[in-house]
Amino acid sequence: MLPTSISNSPKPKLDFQKDKDFYQPGDTLHLVISFPTELYNQYSLTSIEAYNHPLPIDNNTARMNFIVDCEIDPEMDVPTQNRIQKEIRFDVTYFNKQQKDSSYYMETVTYEVNCGGKL
Repeated sequence: MLPTSISNSPKPKLDFQKDKDFYQPGDTLHLVISFPTELYNQYSLTSIEAYNHPLPIDNNTARMNFIVDCEIDPEMDVPTQNRIQKEIRFDVTYFNKQQKDSSYYMETVTYEVNCGGKL
């Protein structure tokens, strides 16, 4: 079987594991980012950035912790009644060990903050 060209290759899906989906202002969001176990031998996480800041990668896994707030970014956040649905955009670069090349893509993670009557 011939190898698939890079343009036809599906991007590997990273796991973004949040400690929960719904937060209160001041809560800390803990995020663990990694490839699913079945992809560990095929791909390695080369770099990952959020808000233009690189996240440290250890053993093919990145972690991010930050305190959530009720500030609204009009380009990325969707206010609904007492909640804000927020997005975090990640710039991901990974190495395909079989094809011996690197690829880049953008991934988005959403979470909600309960902002009460602050909207």
